[in-house]
Amino acid sequence: ESGVDALIAAGKADPKRLLYGGWSWGGYLTAWTIGHTQRYRAAVVGAGVNDVFVQYSLSDINHGAAAQWEYLGNPWLQADHFDRANPIRFVRNVKTPTLILHGQNDPRVGFAEGLELYRALSDLGVPVRFYAYPREPHGLQEPAHVTHRTRAWLDWYQSWLKQGPR
Repeated sequence: ESGVDALIAAGKADPKRLLYGGWSWGGYLTAWTIGHTQRYRAAVVGAGVNDVFVQYSLSDINHGAAAQWEYLGNPWLQADHFDRANPIRFVRNVKTPTLILHGQNDPRVGFAEGLELYRALSDLGVPVRFYAYPREPHGLQEPAHVTHRTRAWLDWYQSWLKQGPR
């Protein structure tokens, strides 16, 4: 956020037209960021981890030795290590309109991650849309899905920029 502040101060970014989004790790960062600031007009969470406990349980890689490295433990014994880096714990603060994109056959970041974030934002009254891509793993592969994802992402940003000042 200090980098965004510097770009605004330098006149290189308009604070009224900020957008945030990413895929995979970028999706995790997006879920984290929108729980900690409301400065962005819209966000896109693509195949993003939003609950590190679910991630530990469902991922093909983020458990065992990987969790020992990243979180210094396992969630059943060192829950606080996981909880402090857990975006879903801050979802109550989210106000940013959010688009969620997720492959239904994602072994890296389980589809349940997208469903959980969608449910939470829906329950909280945050503008949210969720696109699920059948058959798709962590990185979308089918050309029609890749095209749809790109168009949906762009359309989401454009629609929220057209809304006028927040």
